[in-house]
Amino acid sequence: MSKRKHEGYMDHVYNTDKFIGSTNKGTPNQTSYFRNNNTQEHGRITTDHKNADNVGRNKVQSTKKYTAQNQTVNRNGMPTERYVEETTMKSGKKVKHTSRSKFSPPSPNSSRQAYEDLQRFTEEKPKTSAAPSRKKHKKKGPGM
Repeated sequence: MSKRKHEGYMDHVYNTDKFIGSTNKGTPNQTSYFRNNNTQEHGRITTDHKNADNVGRNKVQSTKKYTAQNQTVNRNGMPTERYVEETTMKSGKKVKHTSRSKFSPPSPNSSRQAYEDLQRFTEEKPKTSAAPSRKKHKKKGPGM
C-alpha cells in the first residue's frame, strides 16, 4: 500500500519543478520563490518573519506581467541590494514587493531547503487568507 501524498495549497505552483530561487539562500530562514510559466502564476514561501501571520505559502498571484530582479534600495539611509517583484495583475492593479534580502538562483542547498519548505508549509499563510490569526497579541494593562 503506497502513502497518499498530502496535497497543499496551490501545488501546481508550489512544487520543486517551479522553484526559481530564494532569498537567504540555503538557510532554514530562506524565502523560496516559485513560478508557473504555463499559468502565469507565482508565489513564495516565507519561513521566518517577525509577524507570525506572514509565515507560510503566500497567496498565489495570477498575473498579466511579472518582473523580478535584485535592485539597490535605500533602507534606513543605506543603499542595500534587495529582491524586488513588480506585478501587473490581470485586473490591471500594480503590486510591488521588496524582499528583506538579495535573490539567488537555485543551488543544491537552496533547492533542498525549498523541498523542505514545501513539506513544512502546506497551507496558505494567514496574512493572505481568511484563516484565523496566529499572531500573539500583548495584553493591555491599566493605563495602556
